[in-house]
Amino acid sequence: MAHSEVKECRKPSSPPFDLAVVMPVYNEAGCIEKVIPEWLTVLEATGARFQVIVLDDGSTDATGTILDRLANATPRLHVVHKPNSGHGPSLVHGYRLAVAQAEWVFQTDSDGEMPAEWFPGFWNQRAAWDALFGHRAGRNQSPLRRLISLSARTFVRLCFGSGPGDANVPFRLMRARFLAPLVRVLPEDYRVPNLALSGLLGRMGARWTEIGVPFRDRTTGVSSIRRLRLLRFALQAAGQTVALGWRLRGRSFQPVENERVVQPQ
Repeated sequence: MAHSEVKECRKPSSPPFDLAVVMPVYNEAGCIEKVIPEWLTVLEATGARFQVIVLDDGSTDATGTILDRLANATPRLHVVHKPNSGHGPSLVHGYRLAVAQAEWVFQTDSDGEMPAEWFPGFWNQRAAWDALFGHRAGRNQSPLRRLISLSARTFVRLCFGSGPGDANVPFRLMRARFLAPLVRVLPEDYRVPNLALSGLLGRMGARWTEIGVPFRDRTTGVSSIRRLRLLRFALQAAGQTVALGWRLRGRSFQPVENERVVQPQ
């Protein structure tokens, strides 16, 4: 299994990668062997120096085995196998790895619901922005999920002052020097860290925009959070977001330069 090692060094003039992609995975054996190559093909076409950081969140199916096989075939894929802790904590872990080794950080999920082919549209516009958020177009949501999405957007704007319309979208490109000071203050058990990041990036003066991205329903597996569990999850995430917003009230953040380099193994 792949693992990560952190090496301390004196401040480098530039990180080793242009881009680090953060992708949490849990029990996606039915689609991950298709999703990962799709992303690798799209990313390679950009000409960027990139690394894909896949966080296997304690999968109980064949996901881990498939990821190891894919990682053995390409050095651009860095797989981190970790005990199950949930999507949010996996993101926090992945972001902390990514900001130390790349100029830009992109986050996407592993279910293939947001097409990889739309990434170049983000990458080609990055010079004018510090954060680019996708906005899921054509998403068929249940009334409960629509309510939760509206509540998430409202909580982010109330707690942090501004934020994108699709506050928890898993299709976002962010400058690492803006993201780095923010991921340091996120609780490791944060259920939905993308909510706070959406608001905090605006608070620190990052230039951000939203870009519509087609959404397609998953063709394999099912969401790991459904119905009443989804409602409980949303309430817990809202509580964490409010608590974090209160703790960080009045605090300012400044972009930082990379001080450490993560050397994937």
